[in-house]
Amino acid sequence: YPSRIKAGSRTNAIVENIDYGPTMLDFAGVETPSYMQGQSFKAILETNKEPSDWKQEAYYQYWMHMSHHDNPGHFAIRTKDYKLIFFYGRRKHPASEKNTRLATPPGWELYDLKRDPQEMNNVYEDPKYASVVKELKERLKKLRSKIGVDDPSKALNAYVAEEIRVVNKIVEEFWEYDDQAREKAIKISNEFLESKMKQKRL
Repeated sequence: YPSRIKAGSRTNAIVENIDYGPTMLDFAGVETPSYMQGQSFKAILETNKEPSDWKQEAYYQYWMHMSHHDNPGHFAIRTKDYKLIFFYGRRKHPASEKNTRLATPPGWELYDLKRDPQEMNNVYEDPKYASVVKELKERLKKLRSKIGVDDPSKALNAYVAEEIRVVNKIVEEFWEYDDQAREKAIKISNEFLESKMKQKRL
């Protein structure tokens, strides 16, 4: 949009997919409907400046456990400096393929995006990042509550409500990820590997 956006302009403002609709409507002079979750970033595009009240984190969740590219179910918070991911590794769906019903081990990953933009080094267990982990977990918990992804009563249907209950139970059990949680995760990992090897033999 050359008449409104300067060519070559860049911003590090956090923008989510849900923000594109409101932004297009804003450029068209249409008010964003109340049912839309996103917010317009038109002003950021036009001024290359981030408003003082602009979001400082993004939330995402991958529901399709092991359905594509063998990716386990997980959710995450992403800031400008860090990404904290929780792999809950479960999908409860009666019509799912066999591999999507198998549980993968719950676990945490933390990436320092300034030092490690390719996300190659998981620093979750590094004591130097303990305060970062604590802060991001608190922010992640608030985000999940704000969006409503932790509340079965806000689900679109009974299937999604049950998915939320299953995830909530795993979150509660593995949130702190102590030695007992690690041992249980290792057991789930071994069971998953055994099931996959059994499928290969069949």
